[in-house]
Amino acid sequence: MTGTETPKSEFNMAVAWLNRLNFWFYSCDDSSSRLNAHEWMQNLMILMRELSTEISSDEMALKIKDCKSLFDNISQWDKLESKKGRMSIEPDTYWKLHDLEIYLRMKMDKSGLLKRVMADAAKALG
Repeated sequence: MTGTETPKSEFNMAVAWLNRLNFWFYSCDDSSSRLNAHEWMQNLMILMRELSTEISSDEMALKIKDCKSLFDNISQWDKLESKKGRMSIEPDTYWKLHDLEIYLRMKMDKSGLLKRVMADAAKALG
């Protein structure tokens, strides 16, 4: 093993991690369909933490800055809308959340997390 390699194991957290990612993307779909910006944002932040190993530190710094600004906008919007007794989402906020989710999905794709290596998973074990 060279100095740049990390130890590997036949038993790792890959399947559990992919299950978590699947759950949080499902939660994003659910909260976005209900136009719940606060919940959608929370789900996306969890996904960003889960995918942080696939995002460069420079990209992560930019996304965190964007997310902080977006979170502030959502908090202000929530305060205004809750006083009116209704829940909705500001169109600009909706598209920013949408774009963040697409970015995270594209990161998964570029990292190879959405594609199988073999058509038959059973062959991968043998």
